[in-house]
Amino acid sequence: MGNWSGEYSDGTNPSTWNGSLGLLKAWNEQRQPVKYGQCWVFAGVLCTVSRALGIPSRVITNYNSAHDTNGSLSIEEHYDVNGEPVTESDDSIWNFHCWNEAWLVRTGLDSRYNGWQIYDSTPQEMSDGIFQLGPTSQHAVKEGDVNIPYDTRFVYSEVNADVVKVIVQQDGRKTIGEKNQTKVGLFICTKAVGNDSYINITSEYKYPEGSSEERQTYNKALRLIGLGSGFVPFSADGNSASASRREAEVSGEISVSGSPKVGDDIEAILTLKNLSQKNRNVTVNISAAAIVYNKSVRRKLFNQSVTVNLSPNEGTGLLLFLQLHK
Repeated sequence: MGNWSGEYSDGTNPSTWNGSLGLLKAWNEQRQPVKYGQCWVFAGVLCTVSRALGIPSRVITNYNSAHDTNGSLSIEEHYDVNGEPVTESDDSIWNFHCWNEAWLVRTGLDSRYNGWQIYDSTPQEMSDGIFQLGPTSQHAVKEGDVNIPYDTRFVYSEVNADVVKVIVQQDGRKTIGEKNQTKVGLFICTKAVGNDSYINITSEYKYPEGSSEERQTYNKALRLIGLGSGFVPFSADGNSASASRREAEVSGEISVSGSPKVGDDIEAILTLKNLSQKNRNVTVNISAAAIVYNKSVRRKLFNQSVTVNLSPNEGTGLLLFLQLHK
C-alpha cells in the first residue's frame, strides 16, 4: 500500500525496507496489502517478481524527475510577484522517481525498439483510463519518438522536459521568467551487476544536455505532438494567449556556500546584476521551505524582502548572505 503522508505508525516506514523478501513474506502471510511503500519499494518488488517469472528486469532511478500533467513536454512553475508558488498547474519535478526496465522484444514495432522497456508500478497519470505505464521503448525515449506506444510521451518528459517559470502579475497577466533546458533528468542510474555500486545510464535515455542532438530530438518530439519548435504553454489548459515575454533587466543567481550537511545552517549567496542602461531599484523577495522528495511542502523556513539599488550595467552585482536556520 502506498503512503506519502509522512505518517506510518500503523505500518512500516517505506525507507525501512532494504529488500523484497521481508515484504513478500509479509504479504504471503497476511494476504492483504503490506503497509507501506513508495516508488522505490514498489520498483524493488516488481523487479524481484519479474525476475522470478524469467523476465530480465532492473530498477531505474531518475534524479530531478518531471511529472508533466498536460503532455506539453514542458514543466510550468507559476509564481506570484512575491516569489511564492501559485497553484495554476499540477506539473512538478520530484527529487527522484524510480521505475523498472524489462528486456523484451517488441513484436508490434520495428526491431530498433527492442531491448530495454520501461514500466512503472507507481505511474503518476492515467493511461487509457487506468493507472499504468509501459512498456515504453527506451530507444524511442532517447530518439524523441513520442508517437510510439506506450506512454513514451510521458516518459520523455520525465527525463527531458524543459522547465518554464511563469510570473502571475497582480492584474492576472502572465509573463515568462526563466526557461531551463537542463534541469530535468540530471542523473539516471541503476544498480551495477555483481556489486552494490551504481552505473550511470543517462546516455541511454537522452543525448548530452546542451548538444545539438538533444535540442533536435526535443524539437522533433514537439512536432510529433503537434506543437511548433520552442512552444511554451503557460497554464494547465494549454492556453498561452495571455502570456508575454519581457526582456530581462536584472538577473539573479543563488548559490550555496560550502557543502551543507543535515542539521547545519545554510548560507546562501544571491548575486544580482543590472542588465540595463539605467539605475534600478530592485525589490528581492526570498523564501525557502522544507520539502520531501516529491516536492510536497512540509513547512516554511525563511522569508525576507530586501530593496537594493543597482547602477547601470553593474557587473559585480550585490551579494546577500542568508542563513536558513534548521
